[in-house]
Amino acid sequence: MAAAVFAVGAAPSVPQPLSPGQAQQAEPQVQPELPAGPTAFARADLALAAKVSLVAPARKALTAEPAAGDAIGVPLQVGFARDVPALASFDAVSERLAWQALADGTRVAAVTITSPGAAALRAGLRIGALPLGATLRFYAPEGPVAAASAQEVRETLARNAASGDASDAAATFWSPVVEGDTLVIEAELLPGMSPESIAFSVPMLSHLVASPRDDFAFAKAASSCNLDAVCSAPTWGGESNAVARIIFTDTGSTFACTGTLLADKDTTTYIPYFLTANHCVSTQAIASSVQAYWFYRSTACNSAVRAPLQTTFGGGTLLYASPTTDTAFLRLASQPPAGVTYAGWNVALQSNGTAVTALHQAGGDLLKISFGNVSSYWNCVRAGNASQFSCNGSAPASSTFYGITWRQGITEGGSSGSGLFTDNGHYLVGQLYGGNGSCTAPGTDFYGRFDVAYNAGLSQWLGASAVPAYTPALDYSDLWWNADQSGWGLSITQHGPALFAAWFVYDSQGNPTWFVMPGGLWSSNTTFTGDIYTARGPDGLAAAFDPAAVVRTRVGSGTLRFASSGQATFSYTVSGTTETRTLTRQPFGNAATVTGSFGDLWWDAAESGWGLALHEQGQTLFGVWFTYRADGAPQWFVMPGGSWSGDTYTGTLVRTTGPGYFGVAFDPSRVTRTPVGTLSIRWVDGAHAIATATVDGVTVVKNITRQPL
Repeated sequence: MAAAVFAVGAAPSVPQPLSPGQAQQAEPQVQPELPAGPTAFARADLALAAKVSLVAPARKALTAEPAAGDAIGVPLQVGFARDVPALASFDAVSERLAWQALADGTRVAAVTITSPGAAALRAGLRIGALPLGATLRFYAPEGPVAAASAQEVRETLARNAASGDASDAAATFWSPVVEGDTLVIEAELLPGMSPESIAFSVPMLSHLVASPRDDFAFAKAASSCNLDAVCSAPTWGGESNAVARIIFTDTGSTFACTGTLLADKDTTTYIPYFLTANHCVSTQAIASSVQAYWFYRSTACNSAVRAPLQTTFGGGTLLYASPTTDTAFLRLASQPPAGVTYAGWNVALQSNGTAVTALHQAGGDLLKISFGNVSSYWNCVRAGNASQFSCNGSAPASSTFYGITWRQGITEGGSSGSGLFTDNGHYLVGQLYGGNGSCTAPGTDFYGRFDVAYNAGLSQWLGASAVPAYTPALDYSDLWWNADQSGWGLSITQHGPALFAAWFVYDSQGNPTWFVMPGGLWSSNTTFTGDIYTARGPDGLAAAFDPAAVVRTRVGSGTLRFASSGQATFSYTVSGTTETRTLTRQPFGNAATVTGSFGDLWWDAAESGWGLALHEQGQTLFGVWFTYRADGAPQWFVMPGGSWSGDTYTGTLVRTTGPGYFGVAFDPSRVTRTPVGTLSIRWVDGAHAIATATVDGVTVVKNITRQPL
């Protein structure tokens, strides 16, 4: 039955050499509408929540405006660190949590933290234990709720650790920004999970002196010569939609900069590559704290009223960072909202006098626009005190920065990292380091050259095309397993270079769960790498299946390395757990594997989100049905064999349970197999069939076709 369609990007490959005359540029794309994710809501009774209140900080700390920032090449500070001694240890938090049992069997507990006078807060959490399936929620009393799954938290901390950073900052998970001076942290455990299975501390807060709710009011001094970008929407509206105001936290201090979403050269994907300044985001730990505010602008030209915005949190992976061009390049962990633009770019050296335009969040304020020209070329370095930079003039070919003079508008603190676009074509060509101008004394702004960063490293992501760099050596379609770990498996379906892997395993409670690797790239003719996703969806046994209710979440990545036609290894990182399993083809039939007959990935295109992987050996079919329980959790059934009657194949459906899969040795003796019904497939022709499944007395009928990869 039908497999899920996942719009995902392939892993980066080494770009192929450009043919003569081929443009070194990418054209803009617009993010399409995505299926709506579940709405987070608070479940804890706050009357039972532990309450911690800090003493009011010094009045100066509440009223002093942060340094201007970009004039000296440092980001705009909007918050400062505060220690939380009462919650600094795992035991201190555990002792305060009053767990509440809910009707559905889950348990919740909460703690509230107040920092008087804060416009907004972020909590810095240290995680001792967080079981898969648990959820952390963050909100103000009576405010909107943001949720982070255990998978997301563990993956964030794993990214930090993988960068080689062993500092306390890398071991800290920063919550999203919560408006007001009180922040609630709520933990939820699934039925059967013990309160002893979770341990976290909150040793630090970031106390923000301004917030999106008040439009960062302290920074309203975006100077009078700044121009409202909305006034230029007829010309620059598309590029404006690529710009995000970002908040990030470094050891408790919170800062604001600007960044730009970038397109790559593969027009079939929407990978959230994001460009900002290295002096804003210089480490993976900082990248993991990034929260982006999209459409942060006025409602109308010069209205000074903020339009509705959307925010994404969860940070991203810092793919490239270099002070040479002051470049930070991330892959965001969350897909941006519908309607944002992936900006186009060009890697030609811009000549002196080229007309350019900048889009930026000056002073952290609503989106501004500046118009100028390339006027000089520079090499810039940060000074010894790390709070200023110095630039020396250079020949164009050997420079790493453009010097820009403005005809209208300027940049200010908060503009750091913002994009510079050519007026001709609207291509991004640089990002802001800093400048020395003002409304009354025009100066020079320095932009890191995008083409230099592209040739130094960004091309391996942005230059990838949809054409695979390698052709696979063989067709690896089959059911793969580890014979010493019977009870789980990997279904591989391959159409030429396209490969779809469906992975059936068990969660920490022993329930069957599944993941998919719906695409990727071959980095050699025997090595394939792709992103791994999990999903939640509507009851697979219900009379009607609503594909809009399917929610897909990226949880990691995996690499298949084929040593021969029948031997492979599968290396993966899922929710912070990194492991490698050996694989062989699983024998289940009375002859060799058959491909191109009935073995394939089957689906109903109108019900994307569940699927049936069929494999064929001789006259035997092995089926794995990937679907969902009534509570939305993923589950799978297997049809390990059956018999033919004319054009119909019928077999027994089996439900299995087993030991937890991730981070532990797999014990096949704990796998239980229970027959629960039947699956009958009648082929109308070679590409269409009718599948009838009965599970626990409930029958569903589906029209299925082969799924194109």
